[in-house]
Amino acid sequence: PLVAYHPSNLAAAMVKDGYVLQALIYTVALQRFLRSRLPDYDYDTHVAGVSYLFMRGMIGQSTADGAPYGVFFWQPARETIDALDALFAGEVN
Repeated sequence: PLVAYHPSNLAAAMVKDGYVLQALIYTVALQRFLRSRLPDYDYDTHVAGVSYLFMRGMIGQSTADGAPYGVFFWQPARETIDALDALFAGEVN
């Protein structure tokens, strides 16, 4: 049913299906790539966030309080991405 793709229900789906972890890993990978390519790399400037598109729930122009159905957006905190980056690099005990 379409209600499953209401913007307020997507965070639970992201957690349940493990997409939050996937998004964090991909964001760390993106940060590492951008840091290697951009001398002035800054997470807050160069990373716009994470978007997941639940295609079955995308119903065109319809929105709920201005947010489109089936579209999840999240901007992980810079501190979270930096901490995970350090962890993956073995810099955290």
